[in-house]
Amino acid sequence: MCLQLQAHEHNWVPYLSPTAEGSLHDKALADGLELEFVADKDLLADLGFVGYKPQGTQPCLPVKKLPNQELSELGKQFNQLLASIRVKVEHVMAGIKRVKIVKDKVRLRTELVRNQVMCIACGWQNLRVSNRNLS
Repeated sequence: MCLQLQAHEHNWVPYLSPTAEGSLHDKALADGLELEFVADKDLLADLGFVGYKPQGTQPCLPVKKLPNQELSELGKQFNQLLASIRVKVEHVMAGIKRVKIVKDKVRLRTELVRNQVMCIACGWQNLRVSNRNLS
């Protein structure tokens, strides 16, 4: 099951794409969805989105080393900073995967049911996060 999600800085899930059957490259899925983003904002993405540049955004990707060369100290520091920001998204994914059906192979036949399962898992993550902040 392929999907894309956006995560808010407080572990909130404001957007979840429709699920796509089988394995599909992140960039191909994003191109097919024709997503709109807030203009003049940086777009944090992993290396699965190399070449993806929606209008009005500036993609912020990790620095890759050139063949037969070492990564510069500045490149290493940039990648560490980017990873420290992106780890929040990974925590959101881990929270969603607490619903076991999401991390196992989904054998549900219809796309509607698969989408509902992901919506429930993301809704549960949002409920958990909103209640955590009340304490």
